[in-house]
Amino acid sequence: MQKSSSFFSVIAKLLFSTVILALAYAIFLPPINPRSAEFWVFLAAILAVYATPFVISGFMETYSFADCGASKFVLSLAVVPIVIMLIASIFSSTFFGAKKYAGVINVTEANFAEDMPETDTVTNIALMDTSSATIIGNRALGSLSDVVSQYVASGKYTQINYLGSPMKISNLEYDGFFKWLGNRKNGIPGYIMVDPVNNTAEYKKFDEPLRYVESGYFGDDLHRKLRYDYPTKIFGEMSFEINEEGTPFFIISCLSPNVGLFGAYDVSEVIIFNPVDGSSEIMPVGEVPQWVDIVYDGYLAEEKYNWHGLLAGGFWNSIIGNKGCKQTTDDFGYLMYDD
Repeated sequence: MQKSSSFFSVIAKLLFSTVILALAYAIFLPPINPRSAEFWVFLAAILAVYATPFVISGFMETYSFADCGASKFVLSLAVVPIVIMLIASIFSSTFFGAKKYAGVINVTEANFAEDMPETDTVTNIALMDTSSATIIGNRALGSLSDVVSQYVASGKYTQINYLGSPMKISNLEYDGFFKWLGNRKNGIPGYIMVDPVNNTAEYKKFDEPLRYVESGYFGDDLHRKLRYDYPTKIFGEMSFEINEEGTPFFIISCLSPNVGLFGAYDVSEVIIFNPVDGSSEIMPVGEVPQWVDIVYDGYLAEEKYNWHGLLAGGFWNSIIGNKGCKQTTDDFGYLMYDD
């Protein structure tokens, strides 16, 4: 009878731990990929969560941690993934892999006057920052009383090339949990398009509403949907775009390290996700269709250039000598060139 009771006690503890971990995974959504630091943190949490009930049970029975040897050993294993992550981080750093960091991109010299010719009219440069686009976009949304009371612009304005002109677009999002609850059957009805050349904005309605967005909850959560569809991928930048026909998509860059386990992440694949029906396609960078504009975002481009400009002469040169070191300015813009 005692053995049977002990057996069911073990099963109960395992089931309890499994439920806790399932909830934790659904909340934090880490990639199941050893080349992500989040994976090792989550692995440590798994070991800790499974060991803790047995340690507590052993202590309650003996009132002494000294008598919980096996359980304490399992609990101590939770430290191992953290140690592995820290060691891997050190060997993935620029100190050990400066040349590899510098070699992530090839940089060629160019003549600014020849490659960027002067023009009397500026139609291929967005002369408006995101803050200004947000103000103008909110004005356009504010004139629609039936929309503005339930939705907000996402605030993430993606600059795209649309029909030969630069545009900034932002999809609508639910304005909180209760607005999602009351409107989830209707979905997200439209988006804001800002013309950064002419300083105008307009609200555009989708042919079919979006179901999966960042402000959705449970099954409508865009991040959760992507993680369940691609459990091993390391997600980078995610941007809202439309193709030349006005069909909405989310473009998600997938990253892979080039140095060690965690160093010099760069885009290796791209997910094109349809937020209307939840369908998606993943493809190598070289096969991405031309209408997709944000594969490498500006911050990643800056970082990659800085790796090359600062580390091409080695790690210590970037710290002490700085011979031949170059880096980008603190800000950037997008120039529309060859689509």
